[in-house]
Amino acid sequence: MHVISKSVLSAAVCAMLASPAWLSAQPGSSAKDEYNTVTVEGRGADKEAAIQDALRTAVEKGAGQFIHSQTETKDFQVILDKILAKSAGFVKRYEVLKVSAPDASGIVTVRLTADVAVKAVATEWGEIQILLQQKGKPRLMVVIGEKVDDDKRDDSIVASEIEKQLLKNDFPLVDKTQFTEIQKREMQDASFGSDMSRIVAIGKQFGAELVIAGSAIAEYGSKEDLYGVPVVMYGASVRIKAVRTDNAAMLFSDNIDARKGSRTRNTAATEALRQAGAEAAKKVQDGILGKWAREVAETQSVNLEVAGLTFSQRNKFVATLKKLKMVTAVQPRTLTGGIATFTVDIKGLGDDFAQALDEIREPKLEVIDVTANAIRCKITGEQPKETEK
Repeated sequence: MHVISKSVLSAAVCAMLASPAWLSAQPGSSAKDEYNTVTVEGRGADKEAAIQDALRTAVEKGAGQFIHSQTETKDFQVILDKILAKSAGFVKRYEVLKVSAPDASGIVTVRLTADVAVKAVATEWGEIQILLQQKGKPRLMVVIGEKVDDDKRDDSIVASEIEKQLLKNDFPLVDKTQFTEIQKREMQDASFGSDMSRIVAIGKQFGAELVIAGSAIAEYGSKEDLYGVPVVMYGASVRIKAVRTDNAAMLFSDNIDARKGSRTRNTAATEALRQAGAEAAKKVQDGILGKWAREVAETQSVNLEVAGLTFSQRNKFVATLKKLKMVTAVQPRTLTGGIATFTVDIKGLGDDFAQALDEIREPKLEVIDVTANAIRCKITGEQPKETEK
């Protein structure tokens, strides 16, 4: 079993902080060197967005020596993205020094000083690293139905932004070139109709373990005068979900809106979709990692299917499952055609649970299929004989 206790996790993080790479990256560091004060700039559509951008830059700069020391580690980019997504949590305090008026593109610039908690960044880094080692990376498929006003687009800008983010962090993606035109249209229609069961079925057909699906719509907003320049404004709305294909469980759901302006309608719509897509990409990745973190810290549900189990055996089998150390709860679901289904809450990974099932002496099980969240097995003909009294 790969469940990591808080004591082991703390020890691992402490070991990393004491490693030569960390020490060499922090010359003369001591327990008192908790905060690093930096001055940075940030840009955004308004003052608040510019501040958030500046805080991300502050964490990159303030904890730069530590971050640089980790560049050769596995999953560097995905961990860095996760850290920067919650950058405000690593800043003890900040002071805005200057706010510039919007430029010709409507972008606000903010200059501020921030106190960055370097050790908190290092601790979080270690915890995410261990999380990724435990959970691995599932094979993903991105399906986004997209349209501008009433015109459907064959190639989704939002899907492209999400795929770009995931590929940057080495998440394996399903190759969409293998889809037929009929399948592409079917997936697009299912996305606009929020038909997740159909999308999950298609994802499973092409070997995806996780499907990121939803819709993206850009609509004309208004014409505005920006410093004497006529600008067309478009708003983009993205509705997105991440769903496992083995048990149809939802990991993440969110809505993202963006608004951009340009001299032409097409450019404004494209930029609005691109901005919404970039934000959605980060939220998807952060949402998946957040769900994994909760599963590692708490429990996760596994769908268990057992062929050959009779009604009279079921209660005894539930009792056997509850005796397994990693099992926290068992809920019988159905018994149809000699196949019994259960929802089992476990602490650990699906592979570990499958191993525990394989080691049960009575009834003797043969594990047939194993995914991260679903296991199929059957009762074998050879059951252990009772010892004669």
